[in-house]
Amino acid sequence: MTVDDRLGEALRTVAALPFVCDRDVAGLLAIDRSEARRLLAELDRCGWADWVAPRAAGSHPPHLYYLREEAMSALAERCGLAADDLAVVLPVGRQELLGRLARIASVTAVNRAVARLVADLRPRGTSVVDAVACPLRAPVLERWWPRAAMAYVEVEDDEGPRSVFVAWDRAGATDAARQAIGRAWRSRRGAAPGTAIALVCADARQLRTWERLLSGRARDGREVPDVVLAMAADVEEHGLLRARWRRPGSEADTPLCWGAARAPIAGREAHRRLARGELGEVGRTGAPLRRTLDRTRVRRLGVGERVAALAIALTPAELHLLAWTGLHPWLIERQIAVLTWDPPTVVRQRLAALERHGAISSVELPGLTEPGWHITDDGLRAFALAEHDQPRRLQRLGAVYVPRLAADGSGGIGLPRLLLHELGVNAVMVELAERARRDGGRLAVWQNTGEAACYFEGRRFWIRPDAAGILVGRDGETPFLLEYDRGTESEASLRAKFEGYERYYAAGAWDMAFDRMPVLLVVCAGYPSLQRVRRVAREVAGVPVLVVPESGGWWTRVDGATA
Repeated sequence: MTVDDRLGEALRTVAALPFVCDRDVAGLLAIDRSEARRLLAELDRCGWADWVAPRAAGSHPPHLYYLREEAMSALAERCGLAADDLAVVLPVGRQELLGRLARIASVTAVNRAVARLVADLRPRGTSVVDAVACPLRAPVLERWWPRAAMAYVEVEDDEGPRSVFVAWDRAGATDAARQAIGRAWRSRRGAAPGTAIALVCADARQLRTWERLLSGRARDGREVPDVVLAMAADVEEHGLLRARWRRPGSEADTPLCWGAARAPIAGREAHRRLARGELGEVGRTGAPLRRTLDRTRVRRLGVGERVAALAIALTPAELHLLAWTGLHPWLIERQIAVLTWDPPTVVRQRLAALERHGAISSVELPGLTEPGWHITDDGLRAFALAEHDQPRRLQRLGAVYVPRLAADGSGGIGLPRLLLHELGVNAVMVELAERARRDGGRLAVWQNTGEAACYFEGRRFWIRPDAAGILVGRDGETPFLLEYDRGTESEASLRAKFEGYERYYAAGAWDMAFDRMPVLLVVCAGYPSLQRVRRVAREVAGVPVLVVPESGGWWTRVDGATA
C-alpha cells in the first residue's frame, strides 16, 4: 500500500467513524500509533480533518478526529455521490457531528470496540469489508440500520459476507426508551429479517431489563432480530469478539452473532474510491469546531451547539452530578455529597462549574438554609442525549423536571405545588443512603417517581411510588418501593393506592424491574399519619409493607413489631 493509499484509508476511517483517536486508527489500519498520528496530522494539514478533545473522555482526553464540514462536498464528489446521498451512507455533516458530540462517551466507546474487533479478526484471516458508524439523522425511509444501532461491521471469509450492528445502552436511559427500541426492532422498518445486533448493556440491571423485553415473541407475534447481550465492562476489557455474550432467556454463553450483509452498495463503493490516488487539499473557510463551541469565546450558539459545548466542557464527574440534579431536583449541597460520596468542597466546585456553563441553577427553598439545585433546559438536553433518550420523553414521564418561569412575571421560577412532599422524599432517600453507608453498605439505585412507575397487565393497572431503590449490604441486595405520607392524603385515596399495590404484588409485576420482591416502605411524617397507614395496610393482603416514622429512628412492621 502506497503512502497516498494509507492516507486515503485514514480519511475513510475518519469519515466512517467520526471522533476516532490515533489508537483506533492504528488498530483499524494495522499500523503503529506513530504512523497513525502522522496520517491524522497530514489530514489536518490538508484541511480534510480536524479534532476536538472533550473533557468527558477523561482527565487526559486524546485528540478525536472528524471530517470537517467544509470537506463534505469534496468527499462526496470524490465518492461519486451527491452530498445528501453521502449523509445516508456515512455519518458526516454539521448536525451529525453535533449529535455525536452530545453522545461522545458512547461514540468513543463504540469506536474503540469496533477498532479492537477489526484487529482481533485480522489474525483469523477474516476480511473486514466495512466498519462504519450508523448516521443519527438520516430520514427513516432511507435508514439501512436498525434503530439505536451505533455502528456496522461487515466481514467476509470462507462462510461468505456477514455483518453485525453494535448498539450501546446507557444506564441513564429510561425503560420506556428501551421498550420503544424493542418495538422498533420487531417492525419491518426497524430491523429486517436476518439482522444481527450486539447490544452492550451498561450494567447487570440494564442487561436483565433487556432480557425481559426481548425474550419470546411480541404481542403482534413478531420475533425480535438475532440479539446477543453483554456487559460494557466485559466488552471494554475483552473486546466484542471475546466478550461473554448471551441470548435473551438463555444462561449459556454464545459467540458474537452475525447476520446478513446490510450496508448499501453505494456506501461500499464510495469507501473503495477513497483509497485510490492523491487526496489533494481542502480550503479552510471556518473556525475549527472546538473553537466555535468554546463557550468562553462564543456566547450566541444554537441549541445543538450549546449541548455539544457542554459535552466538550464538562468532565465525567460533572456529568454525573448533572444527572443527580436532573433526576432528583431540589437536592442541596450536603445531600449531594452524601449521595456521591464526595467531599462537600469538591461537590461545591462541580456545582459551580455546571452553573457557570448554564446546565443547572439554584433556588432558595422554604425551610432550608441552603439553596436547592435543579437542571436547566440545556442541561436536560445534554443529559438526555448523553443517555440516548429524548428530552421530551424524560419530561413527559416525570423522570426529569425542569422548572418554568413563575406566572407572576417576577422572573423567578415557579415552585411545584407538592414541593414540601418532594423535599421530604429527598430527605428520606438521603437518610437511607447515610444509614446504609454507616452499616458498610450503599444505596445502589434511586429511581424517582417517573422512573419507578410501573404499568402491568396490558397497562390496565399501574403504580406510581414516590421513589424506588436498591440497598446493598452484607446480606445482598434489598429492593424497595417508597411512599412518603405527610398526612395530607385522604384515607380513601390511601386505600386505593394500597389496593393498587396489592394487584402489583399479586401479578408479580415487580419482576419487570427487580430480581426479588421489593418491600413497600411507607415513611410517615407524624404519628396520626403512622396510625392511619397501619390501619389501611392491615386491610390488604400479600403486600410486604414496612411503616417507618420519619423522625422516630426505628422501624416497625404493620403489626407493630420492631423490624
